[in-house]
Amino acid sequence: MKIFRRGQASIEFALILPIFAMLLFALVYVGFLFIDVVTLVSAAAAAARSAAASTDGEPSNAVKKQIKKTNLFLYWYTIKHNKVDEDGKQINDSEGNPEVEIHLKRIMTGDAEVDANVFTYGIQANLKENVKNNAVLGKILPEAYTVVKSAYKE
Repeated sequence: MKIFRRGQASIEFALILPIFAMLLFALVYVGFLFIDVVTLVSAAAAAARSAAASTDGEPSNAVKKQIKKTNLFLYWYTIKHNKVDEDGKQINDSEGNPEVEIHLKRIMTGDAEVDANVFTYGIQANLKENVKNNAVLGKILPEAYTVVKSAYKE
């Protein structure tokens, strides 16, 4: 009786390849998400530093412009959205481009003495509409996530 072993390695490879590919793509995806989180953290930290350095406790217009220009790596999330009026119509600037708002807000801790010296800002990234409507991505990705950073002013 002859035992046929030809093709055994090919069959083992075909069985292991999908599992290996899923693990590889998951690792790459987590790396991309990490890049996005680091981008948001640095933007929130810049806003908090700018607010602490300003006289009115607000980030400078230059920092706000920089945050508006920020694109996240995956392009699934956005940190800005088009301004709309009460009727839901898009508001455009003088050049006809849509005006955008950024999800940048000061977070108060409730203690008035601390609030005078601590500037905590959060930036929220929202899932884009075309990704929300995606049958797979819309189900597994969170709709929004927020990062918060603080700066202290002496």
